[in-house]
Amino acid sequence: MRIGTPFEYDNTMILLTPESVSVLRKAGYQVILGSWVCAIAGFAEKSFVESGAEISDTAPVYRQADIVVKASEPGLPEYRHFRKGQVIIGFLNLSSNLGLVKELVRRGVRAIDVAAIQTLDGAFPILETAFQIAGRVAVHIGANLLQKGQGGRGVLLGGASGVPPADVVVVGSRPAGTEAAMFASSLGANVTLLEHNHEKLNEIRNL
Repeated sequence: MRIGTPFEYDNTMILLTPESVSVLRKAGYQVILGSWVCAIAGFAEKSFVESGAEISDTAPVYRQADIVVKASEPGLPEYRHFRKGQVIIGFLNLSSNLGLVKELVRRGVRAIDVAAIQTLDGAFPILETAFQIAGRVAVHIGANLLQKGQGGRGVLLGGASGVPPADVVVVGSRPAGTEAAMFASSLGANVTLLEHNHEKLNEIRNL
């Protein structure tokens, strides 16, 4: 069975790493990656090749892969590559993309939206992990925009000797907000978290 990751048209993330490729290869799977996927995601193509992956163009990835793994939903140019019996796994945003759902059904493609995977206790582990990453990235972006060179006021997020830290306000305590608040606090910022749910605030205080 072949697992493929095509070029992501509007995303710089990929769901396969050189390490995961090695695991898949040891399990007997073949792995094929679209050209430029590695570079855009910040990996050296050589690291994937050494792990056992093949590098190809987008069309051959869809044509050869039994399972297509994507970080984002397929773009319109990719629809024509779908084929019957194929499985597409990724952050597909199926709940709000009726056009994609219709095309998947029309072409007989099975799809798994990883953001919708739910555990027996009601949690969404993959979605929550994505939100946690988003929360940390938001703090990095904010800290960067505070720099003079980015048009900011030249404020250092965590402050320094004799220099007060930045004041950070986070709205909402869902996974992204909680992670952003905790990460900014760990960097030394003065953090205010706005949340109407008192139970949730008490839970965060105990973290």
